[in-house]
Amino acid sequence: MQAPTKFPDIEKDGKDEFFALQGYQKSGRAKAELILDKEMNKWLKELEQKRADVLFVADTCFGGGLVRSVDPRADPLTYRSAGDTDWDDIPPIVFDAAVQVTPAEFERVTFLGAADEGTKVPELPIPGVPGVRGALSYAVARALEGAAERDSLGRVSRRGLIEHGRQVVRQFSETRQDIYAEPIGSASLLGMPVFRLEGIDPPKPVAAQDVIRLRVLNGNAGALAKLVPLRIPFAIAKADELADLIFDAGKGEIVSLEGDVVARDIAPEDVPAIVDRVAAIRTVNQMAEQSPQTIGILPNNGHHKNGEMLSVQAGGVANKFFILFNIAFDGTVQFLFPMKRDTVPLADAKFELPLKVQKPFGADHVVAIVSD
Repeated sequence: MQAPTKFPDIEKDGKDEFFALQGYQKSGRAKAELILDKEMNKWLKELEQKRADVLFVADTCFGGGLVRSVDPRADPLTYRSAGDTDWDDIPPIVFDAAVQVTPAEFERVTFLGAADEGTKVPELPIPGVPGVRGALSYAVARALEGAAERDSLGRVSRRGLIEHGRQVVRQFSETRQDIYAEPIGSASLLGMPVFRLEGIDPPKPVAAQDVIRLRVLNGNAGALAKLVPLRIPFAIAKADELADLIFDAGKGEIVSLEGDVVARDIAPEDVPAIVDRVAAIRTVNQMAEQSPQTIGILPNNGHHKNGEMLSVQAGGVANKFFILFNIAFDGTVQFLFPMKRDTVPLADAKFELPLKVQKPFGADHVVAIVSD
């Protein structure tokens, strides 16, 4: 939660952040069931002074961030926020501003936050998992089940956990959400183990969704009912179901559940190929969750215009074989790298490929296959 700050010398954005406990109510004595972020930092500092190692996961709003706004035509998302509050009826909280600490100052605290202090965090669908949930919680849970990279002794380092969490969250949010993590600077701190996985096999991927649900705006849903699926069946979403795709028949656009415009200037007969694209990407995400590869688009994952130059970057690929392809908005697979039939392992740890934005416009999904 957030409230207008009582500490303007510390909170430059004018807002205090709180963790709302289970018993919190907006009025009465239960309104005090809150923990101020500065209190939490104080307790973490006390634990650190006792040489305790702490893993702190804050899968909450205001806690990466959302790099693209949500298209209003998408089905409404729920957010991991309890709303706003004020300081009325909250007991005085006493702390020494002179010893104010932040997660960046800790050495024994591994902090994973779903967003920065100014960002809301949506609850997202995970293919094959009922309902919606916080992508960061899901990523950390899968890491604890054995999906994160570990060394020969079964230890998962801070770097491994952070990279696993960041990549899984990016995948399931369609690169919309980027987590915030500490520590980020010191190589020695990042190399410290967070937990050990003994006798745990990597988790099996969850079953893929077998039907893609569509909703039609500004048009007749009957136009889609006559279409024949290509590989993946689709159905019109019921009123109480989340739609995987929104087809705006009036504008000829398709919007994803995550709130992105997937495709523009399309007709109803184009929909089956776009359905297959969505299903293919979800399957790729499930496969990649088993062993996430660090990959990203620079300068950012926002919207880009015709003629702009971007670059695809991947890390940790020295002595690896590397294949890169793009799945365009209409399901077309575009081969990007390597351009020679005979491939050799990459020499450098970092891979970079420049790309130019050009028609046809829509959502692209770049996939890297990395192998020994």
